[in-house]
Amino acid sequence: MDTEKTASRRTSDLPSGRLLTPRTVAPLGLTAHELRSAHRLGQMVRLRRGVYAKTADLDPVQRHHLRILAAKDLLDESAVLSHVSAAVWRGLDVPWAMIDDRVHVTRGIAGGSIRERLATHTGQVPDDQWTVIDGLRVTTVARTVVDLARVSEVKPAVALADRVLRQDGADASRTEMQRILGQSKGRRGVGQARWVVGFADPRAESGGESVSRVVLESLGVPTPELQFEVRTVRGALIGRTDFAWPRHRTLGEFDGRVKYRRLPAANGEDPGEVVFREKRREDRLRAAGWEVVRWTWDELARPEELEQELRQAFLRGEQRWGADTSDPGSARARGR
Repeated sequence: MDTEKTASRRTSDLPSGRLLTPRTVAPLGLTAHELRSAHRLGQMVRLRRGVYAKTADLDPVQRHHLRILAAKDLLDESAVLSHVSAAVWRGLDVPWAMIDDRVHVTRGIAGGSIRERLATHTGQVPDDQWTVIDGLRVTTVARTVVDLARVSEVKPAVALADRVLRQDGADASRTEMQRILGQSKGRRGVGQARWVVGFADPRAESGGESVSRVVLESLGVPTPELQFEVRTVRGALIGRTDFAWPRHRTLGEFDGRVKYRRLPAANGEDPGEVVFREKRREDRLRAAGWEVVRWTWDELARPEELEQELRQAFLRGEQRWGADTSDPGSARARGR
């Protein structure tokens, strides 16, 4: 134990976010035994045999990036970085729920396997579905989204697809994804992937909004309009909301809460002032005759309660204004 404590002290100043091997730490007077001791004490993670890193202050995407770096010399020319590893290597905005501790590759040879934290998927990757980035063959953005949509949970898959369409151009990306899906008949999860690609919407501006859309769809709630602008009769903007059901005079807002905590670091604003301004905005929306329903991650975990709250809001909105079966644009103009 004393030896391990000594090793802990000697390795405490090693840099975070870098690959550490007996060879790289030897010039510092450290040994392989001391690296193993630091790992046993929880100061480091073992990325693969003989490769360690300090990751306590790294997020899951940064940790996975290190795992890919550690696995680089295990990948031959038959391997294409794929699935979540391709998304991370490409710098896509990957939902953390998708990330595991394995590096994912696809090979055209039979016999998928997992060894040395390397998950091998079997499947063809045509030449137009991969490229080389920083020395590694990696699936294209569209192929990466399709692969993840096949094997991941629906909610993070939709969140990723929404982000890619928003950032890379909806028409081109969706068309390419659909082309790849057409070449994937018979593969596991193609039906789910086809639904995800069709459901994806570039107007969703956050992961919470994307997950909200999936939850609302599963509840059978009428399809909302996204990024809806409420204006006065003179055209002045009262506010833009995440979701809207104009015929029910109801607006919906996903509140991630964290956005208020991040504001001071982003632009120096006081969180209390931001909350106050948001309340004033909501008051103006209500004064214009709209019901406003807010929800957080907690409510998304209890969808039946969210559905009840929304349907009650629909009823209040209809009772206030009467059932409106006109074009939603007419409702948009009813601000005071």
